[in-house]
Amino acid sequence: MKRIVGLLWVGAAGLALSLSSAARADDHPFTLVNVVDLFELFSISGFDNEFDPISQTPSNWAEYSAAPRLGTNPSVVAVAGSRAWVGGFYNGANFNRFGPVDANRAAWYAATGVAEVRDIWTQSGFGGNHVRYPGTLQVGPGILNTDWMTGIDYDAAHKILYVAYDANNPPNPAILPNAGLPWQFYESYIAAIDADEDSPTYGQALWKRQNPLAGVYPGTSVEQRLLGGLAVDNLDPTWIVHPVQGFGTLALFNTLDPNAGPQLVFVTDGEQLQCGSTAFRGTQFHPVTGEFYARVLNGIQYVPRDTRQQVAPFRPYARFIREPSAGGNGSADTLAQGDDEQLVPLGALVGPSENIIGVGPNGVLDTLPAGDDVLSTSALVTSRIVGNPDGNCPNDPDGFPAGNNPQGQGLAVITADVLAALDEDWLLANNRAVFGANQATDLRFFTTAGDETARLLLPCSPLPAVSPASGVAIYDMDYDPETGTLVVLEFERRLLFVYRAQLVGGPMIPRFDYTRNGALNLRDLAGFQLCFTGSEAGGTLSLTCMRMNSNEDCDVDFEDFLALVEVWDTLGDVP
Repeated sequence: MKRIVGLLWVGAAGLALSLSSAARADDHPFTLVNVVDLFELFSISGFDNEFDPISQTPSNWAEYSAAPRLGTNPSVVAVAGSRAWVGGFYNGANFNRFGPVDANRAAWYAATGVAEVRDIWTQSGFGGNHVRYPGTLQVGPGILNTDWMTGIDYDAAHKILYVAYDANNPPNPAILPNAGLPWQFYESYIAAIDADEDSPTYGQALWKRQNPLAGVYPGTSVEQRLLGGLAVDNLDPTWIVHPVQGFGTLALFNTLDPNAGPQLVFVTDGEQLQCGSTAFRGTQFHPVTGEFYARVLNGIQYVPRDTRQQVAPFRPYARFIREPSAGGNGSADTLAQGDDEQLVPLGALVGPSENIIGVGPNGVLDTLPAGDDVLSTSALVTSRIVGNPDGNCPNDPDGFPAGNNPQGQGLAVITADVLAALDEDWLLANNRAVFGANQATDLRFFTTAGDETARLLLPCSPLPAVSPASGVAIYDMDYDPETGTLVVLEFERRLLFVYRAQLVGGPMIPRFDYTRNGALNLRDLAGFQLCFTGSEAGGTLSLTCMRMNSNEDCDVDFEDFLALVEVWDTLGDVP
């Protein structure tokens, strides 16, 4: 192995630099291997400026509606190996037959949906291998501003992609187009999409349930919004979960009986309910343990899984055992075990919903219900591992800065079992302090105990300490434990950042591998030199040259060269 210490390096700006110090050390195990431009999936080709939007369809309607854009911006992502799925958000004109003609024309091009993006480890630019999923597409004047795909999750065992679509409100019938035109409004839905490339129904909906939460809660409207996305239960993928906005509740749907009403699990109690619900935010099951993680207003909520009952669906640990709310025998049938507290003597009379057993000092209910007694669903064991539930949510020093219910906060669970550089599981989460624009990029790694370990620096996206702040800063993310692939989806620039980590016994994934051949050599140094801009440049980098950047700035300079040298001293070789 040969070193390049002392190598004379002439950058693109013609500046001669001599290396004399060590590069910045990596503080996380992930290498940026690709940046995918998704612009094609969110752009319009051939906008018709001539048709009458009240009585006509666009001249290119048949072609466009068969393969529409997925929205104006990407909102959610899932990954499995070199395949990723992205869903869209629509931010644009609403149709109003009494409104401006131009806006009504634009409303015909409103759309949302999901597409598969293939070859994400290597394919970067336009003309990529994209496949729109017809079972997810909505297009036309019935799409309203802020309608969006709120969640997607992939069941690798059955090759099924589950999606959640959130409709803002049904359009007012008085402002819709004439009934004879091919329009419709679209209701919120949860669907199972066939993601098996060899299946005759590939890309189609295996089932789709409209407004799955309508009437579930007292006072809810027919159009109950699906703001919280969804997640597949890894230990039992016949169940998917949707966090319900404002209720501190998980709605669990049986994928084998999608028309059945959801089972409700209450995952927050009085100590944990502060700082908001999981609306607009990422949720994931741990792929090995089946424990549940959710983004909350200023941090991350952790919900342990009670596996003692071996009963589906997902159940967290309860804090109490109680008498049923109706139809009970009126007697305490359960005797406390372990250090649990016997609140009502065995055999004594109890009223409906009265607590009989309480959790003891160890914080886990050791007792299982007997007779007709049941576990309480109103107070369950949870923990806010990032951010404290102390009433100081907006400025909690142990969590993210957060204002009133900001959106676009993602989450990924990273398992360490096959990663060479990790000996414990990590979480990746991003933060937006408030609604609106002028937000700074803030992506952080944590242990599952809530300790911050590192930051994830995206090229051309400054950290909060850098002024001015970057922009919209909405991100979603997902991790595939089989291949060590981590993806980060950026809403604003319509980019997908693809990272990989070194697997135990797997192929080499070196940083700065310009040629993508799993080695670091002089050809990669030549590629780095092609990308070199110097520190006074900046503004933009090509997708390829973003891989040569080691931090969040928008140049390739001597600092990045120092980082390359550190990797070279470990992995590189000069023939």
